[in-house]
Amino acid sequence: MSSQSVDIMCLQETRKPNSDHYDTEDGYSVVLSGTAGAHPEWAGVGFVIAPSFRPRVCGYWQLDSRIASIKIRAGAGRLTLCTAYAPHNDRPTDEKLSFYDRLHRHLAALPGYGHRLVFGDWNARLGGR
Repeated sequence: MSSQSVDIMCLQETRKPNSDHYDTEDGYSVVLSGTAGAHPEWAGVGFVIAPSFRPRVCGYWQLDSRIASIKIRAGAGRLTLCTAYAPHNDRPTDEKLSFYDRLHRHLAALPGYGHRLVFGDWNARLGGR
């Protein structure tokens, strides 16, 4: 991250079933979001935050194994980054609809001020096969 001047990296498909937060020996903060007991092959989103950027972090939300957000100070305001990992197209329709419903409810529950950016692995297909 340092060589590319990256301050925050959004992660998807980390395969970590439980939520966690820790700092590396190099001073990076790692925030992982998972669900206890979730199958590790379909679990895990999170963030890696550079040491120089850590003081800008106001808080984070580890919703479940597919959705997490982090709020940062940006200039005079605040910015919320959300990372998401959508179910694969071959997963049951109910599972996909549940994911988008949880994402919608999560974004709607965030404070109303500041910009929101959503990043992720949407497992989307465009066009025919």
